[in-house]
Parts: sequence; C-alpha cells; structure tokens
Amino acid sequence: MNADFDGLLGSLDSGKIDAVANDVAVTTERQQKYAFTTPYSYDPTAVAVSKDSKLKTLKDLEGKTVAAVVASNNIKSLQNYDSKIKIKTYETRDQAYAALNSGKVAGVVNTRPILSAMIKQKKLDWKILKGNAGENKVAITFSKDAKGKKLAKQYSKEIKEMKKDVTLAKLSKKYYGYDTSKN
Repeated sequence: MNADFDGLLGSLDSGKIDAVANDVAVTTERQQKYAFTTPYSYDPTAVAVSKDSKLKTLKDLEGKTVAAVVASNNIKSLQNYDSKIKIKTYETRDQAYAALNSGKVAGVVNTRPILSAMIKQKKLDWKILKGNAGENKVAITFSKDAKGKKLAKQYSKEIKEMKKDVTLAKLSKKYYGYDTSKN
C-alpha cells in the first residue's frame, strides 16, 4: 500500500492493513494506542538545505523557516532543539521537498537516514546540516489488539536476531551510509 504517512496510521486504525513499517517513531502518545516491535533503528532528526546554502549547522537555522510534514515527530524534536526555528507544515513529503527546491523555505526536516536516502535516490542537490535535533526510536507499528501484540512479539524476535547477526547494521550502512541499528 502506498499512502502518505498520516494515512498509513489511519489505515492501521481501520484494519485495512496489519502493520506500518515506514520509519514510525515510538512516542509516548503512540505507545498508548499502538503495539510496537523492538526498535530496529535509532534515527537522528536532521535538516537538509540546498547544496549552495551558506548554512552549515542546525544553529544557523535560527529565525529561518523549515518545511515539515504534518504530524511528523521531527517537528517536536526540532522545536525542542531550538524554538527560534520556524516550521511550515505540508501535507506530504513531496510538497515539503518542493518547498525547499523552490526556495520557499530554508530547509526540510526529517530523519537523517530518510534525508540521506532521498538525496541519493532522487539525486537532489541538497546537503544535510551538521548536528542532530534529537533521536527517534523507530519500530514496526501494529494495532494494540491481541493480533497486533502477537505480531509485534513475532517481529521483535526477528529484529533481535537481525541485530545479533548484524544484518540490520549491514543494511543501514548500505542504504544510509552508517549503522542506525545501535548493535
């Protein structure tokens, strides 16, 4: 199923899908509603800017506007990091990315692995600023009913095995350039 991020959790809520495996951060609010696997990734919140930008670090964003996707956990991380950074929200990642490409915003916030993968995959003329605004524990998300809890337990067992045999580390290095699994 291909949907915007907030639509994925809605599809899980309605029973249309059994799980969401799309860089879902484990938060206190979400833990009240969903069952999660053992985290498989620990993703720092980062900001990408145009390659020709004079900005070098997250602190350079004070007073500037950064694009974010509505309901993204990274918004809170960036605001907690520096409340002087302005946030403009967009419905989709593509809209947020287009805002940066068109110069409407100074940067776009997401997790460092997602930004790295998008820059590589779409050959974007961006760079990621130095510094992290926080860290997200990322896990596969299930409904908090008996079926969801059972699936979360089964997947957690596999994730633990993949950590043990360093499969997760190898995959994250291949796709993101560094180990996000904290083995």
